[in-house]
Amino acid sequence: MNSNDPTAWFTRGTESYQKREYSAAIADFTEAIRLNPDYAEAYRARAIAYEQENRLAEAVADYGAMLLVQSRELLFLARSI
Repeated sequence: MNSNDPTAWFTRGTESYQKREYSAAIADFTEAIRLNPDYAEAYRARAIAYEQENRLAEAVADYGAMLLVQSRELLFLARSI
């Protein structure tokens, strides 16, 4: 695995999540976000993993971060038209 590739960390996190290894998934999604702070899908996936661990405040924060990233992307696209 390329440790500098946020997609690789996301994929590994997804695999951990599917095995119900939520703490490992959270760690991998966190690394994906560290490498790419605009990785909206990683925020969403980490939020879902947080929910599985009943860490609801952290889940809500990640859903908010996901929406913020997505809104910035939409503004950028709107301005480029």
